Amino acid sequence: HDKMNNKSIVTENSSSRDLDFPVEICKCPEPCTCQQQHRLFVGRNNHLANYLPPHDFPERLSPQKPIDGSMLLEREKLWEVQKRVLCEKNETLIQTLTEKERLWEAQRLDLIRRNDEIMNALRESENKLKVQHKALTERCEVLLNALETKYAEEKTTQKYDDKVISERVNINVGGTIFSTVRDTLLRNEFKIERWPLHSDGCYFVDRDPKYFAEVMAYMRTGHLDLEQFSDKERRRLRADFSYYQLPMPAMKQSFQWSAEKIGSGLALSNNNCTVNKSIRNTWKGVIGSMPVDSFSVRLEDRGTLGLLMIGFGKKENFRSNDPNYKFSGWFLYALDGTLWSPEAKVHSQAYRSEVLDGSVVTASFNRQSRTVSFQVDNDTPLVAFNCSDSVGELDELYPIVDMFDAPAQISIVTRH
Repeated sequence: HDKMNNKSIVTENSSSRDLDFPVEICKCPEPCTCQQQHRLFVGRNNHLANYLPPHDFPERLSPQKPIDGSMLLEREKLWEVQKRVLCEKNETLIQTLTEKERLWEAQRLDLIRRNDEIMNALRESENKLKVQHKALTERCEVLLNALETKYAEEKTTQKYDDKVISERVNINVGGTIFSTVRDTLLRNEFKIERWPLHSDGCYFVDRDPKYFAEVMAYMRTGHLDLEQFSDKERRRLRADFSYYQLPMPAMKQSFQWSAEKIGSGLALSNNNCTVNKSIRNTWKGVIGSMPVDSFSVRLEDRGTLGLLMIGFGKKENFRSNDPNYKFSGWFLYALDGTLWSPEAKVHSQAYRSEVLDGSVVTASFNRQSRTVSFQVDNDTPLVAFNCSDSVGELDELYPIVDMFDAPAQISIVTRH
């Protein structure tokens, strides 16, 4: 400090690298009275003490006197106190976070427990609803069956006015007039109102009167002898029953194995009710004498392996000296209980177990659903084929047996 010129000076020996911080130096004239307000910053290695007059420094920083160690101890104590305070705050924060984590964990576990309780309650409710649904379904089925039964009873036992029951009805079928009482039509649910009533008092139906006579005979007596008709006539009669919306009577007449359509090497006995094969060569077949909707045969002797086919087929497609199951028909294989049918495109389809000697096989054709089913002994009959794509309304199916093994014997045990 240049006291004469009242300005700050720096000696030539000083340099900027000797000072770490700026120095704010007193510029007051001598004697200096503001020394307590000075802010002095000491540079590296205390070089500032060599550049400035001693009176510009506090006494504790003067280069002529050593620095007092008590000040450092006080600062260290202060720092220790501050450190301890910071550590306590840190521990307090850690404890607070730990408590919050515990609280959050407890809340999470509580939510999981409540969720499990809700899920269990939902499952119980679902099970109860299923039980109630099943009970209601069964109850509805019972009520529906009861209503159907009651409706059927009311229809059959419904009493009409004597005048209505005894009323005469005239039906003109293809120019032939048939007369009956309304009671006959009502008992068979024959809806005569489907056809127009003409001025002559007759309902006119444009059909063949030949077959309507058989329809009337069936409605009056409940019986119809189908054996007197040829295959063509039965088909026409079946078409008329369908046209009048009446159920076709079942074919109850007996049948035999046809002596005209039988493979070479096969022999008939027992009034053509038993077919025998004595030579094991190739597949041979035999067809029934007439079409049926159901038949039963017993495997008296199925041969060494059981190479036998039992089923239905169309008369025009039957082959006596070829395996019919490869060309036409619907068959059950006795060897392993599989199904075979060219029309249904089924070859060796699993159906049941093998058919053993002495078993009775019943084959049935349902005309309403156009399905073929088989029953072995007292087992439950199972649907084997759906023939709706290959069997028409007027088509008739015949019983057919194909035989390969020998000796083998099959007999008709039930005649329909």
